[in-house]
Amino acid sequence: MSATKTIATLLSCLLFGPAAAGDAEVTAAARPAGPGAYWYVSLGDFEGAEIDSLESSDEGGFGLGAGYGRYVRKDLALEFEASVSSTDYELPSELAASSADSLTLDTTGILVNVKLFRTLGRMRPFAGVGLGVGMTALSVYDDSYYYATEPLEDEFTVLSQILLGADFRLKKRHHLGMSYRRLIAFDDFDWLGEDVDPGGDSFLLAYRYEF
Repeated sequence: MSATKTIATLLSCLLFGPAAAGDAEVTAAARPAGPGAYWYVSLGDFEGAEIDSLESSDEGGFGLGAGYGRYVRKDLALEFEASVSSTDYELPSELAASSADSLTLDTTGILVNVKLFRTLGRMRPFAGVGLGVGMTALSVYDDSYYYATEPLEDEFTVLSQILLGADFRLKKRHHLGMSYRRLIAFDDFDWLGEDVDPGGDSFLLAYRYEF
């Protein structure tokens, strides 16, 4: 234990009692000691935009992300993230070649996120925004043979996202968290005369490792 930390602990004991000193140590341990870095992976469901002429699949969609982050200061981080979001729609019988056909909307992107944290003991709520680029694609997927056709339409687009959630510190370097993500695509698809938004909402479970 450093001399500075020892003095701070003694002062906390004298002014507020031993319990407060213990709480202060837990809070300090939950924060990164100066600028540091981390990597993370996230997985959850993804609900794409509604399409009037189609019904969403009962199986729903998924969202997957992985990234590297670095603290600019103890409560502010910059992240570089790669993400994939996918959702399925049931094709009407007059449009499907077989009853197993479905329409799949995939969005793959690379984004830069800015996150603001607040430390509350072991828990750290956060809010963030992201901006990047990506590809969106509409494909027909045959569940009987587990393959997708060539995209009916694909498009390069600018992506943005809004992030809200909280991390819980399991150990010194290990964190588990949940988050809500709103993905926004700046370009729509045209599907049978209807504008289709490739964005959507995700609820994600994430693991983060600090180093």
